[in-house]
Amino acid sequence: MSQASHARTSYGCKADGVPRCPGLRFFSQLILPLVKAKKRGDEFAVTAIVRKGSPFLDSDTLKTARDNQRKQLGRARDAVKELTELFLGTAGPRFLDVLQWANRTRLFEIPDCFHHISAQEGEAPQAVTELDENDPLAKAWNEFALAPFAQIEPYDNYVSGRARFETHQGVKGLEFESHGDHGRCRGSRLHVQL
Repeated sequence: MSQASHARTSYGCKADGVPRCPGLRFFSQLILPLVKAKKRGDEFAVTAIVRKGSPFLDSDTLKTARDNQRKQLGRARDAVKELTELFLGTAGPRFLDVLQWANRTRLFEIPDCFHHISAQEGEAPQAVTELDENDPLAKAWNEFALAPFAQIEPYDNYVSGRARFETHQGVKGLEFESHGDHGRCRGSRLHVQL
């Protein structure tokens, strides 16, 4: 298995035969880093991300393309440009917009759990066809699709332990400034000096 194929399968929606959707990693570990690298003008990082995750630049695809390798590179460049343009507005894109971009450009393979959303056209997603319209799961997918993509960064910070608080309520004591050895407080515990 090539390195690009391995990277793409890690975003898949089934592990050990158990259906689930860790597809948010598609956004947090592929799309978000790509957008951030592009915004800071780091073309080396942009190329590395696309090379690692795109079937356009998979070594087997490039070998097969032979004389059309420049065309493959051009397709990748155009797709990245189109993604960057989604982020130019003040509101920023929704997850639906990013999924529709991914479906249209095919720069990255979309996790199976998002195919029912990415293939839809228009401003609002339709209820998942396999599910009853009143199904709460269909409603949740639709709400997800309409959520701002900007929510992925705080989510990623939270699940990877980089958020300010360790739980959604915060950890008691972390709201207070720590004074180390120089004050009366050490960490989140009050120390009484005699």
